[in-house]
Amino acid sequence: MAIERIFLGTGKPALQLVTDYLFDRFARQAEADFREPVVVLPGSRAGRRLLERLVDEASRRELRFTPPQILTVGQLPELLYQPQKPFADELVQQLVWAETLRAADPKSLRQVIAELPAAGDQENWLALGKLLQGLHRELASNALDFSDVAGRCAAVAGARESRRWQLLASLQQAYLGRLDQLAL
Repeated sequence: MAIERIFLGTGKPALQLVTDYLFDRFARQAEADFREPVVVLPGSRAGRRLLERLVDEASRRELRFTPPQILTVGQLPELLYQPQKPFADELVQQLVWAETLRAADPKSLRQVIAELPAAGDQENWLALGKLLQGLHRELASNALDFSDVAGRCAAVAGARESRRWQLLASLQQAYLGRLDQLAL
């Protein structure tokens, strides 16, 4: 896939500029076939709004419409390389994090989570899994993992905070091991 970065200027609102560009470049006769371009935007809301604009414009021009692939900046890296295994979807990641937390030693886990959910409290274990999934993703977007933060904390925040992040790093390794067992 050839990557082409296009600068559209500042004369109109950004989504209008993108809409105009896509129609000028890819619309042909009775068809607005946008399967070729991949549009990367800062967030999913901008993606939804762009799709609305494209649908409205295709309707206005009375063109058959095929939408482009619209991604957020966070989704772009997955498009740029061939993964060795399929990616775990959001729910699977949350469930695996929840199971990893549930399987951890409760005494150790209390260093990070003061009040642990009851064993059968699926909803709160899943909420904790979602929290760690978000933290994992945020750090990964900056090419960091929990052990990187643990190392930096030792120099800046002291031993106690570093130990907490070391525990999180061991949980992260257990999480990644579980995903590996699932071939994800």
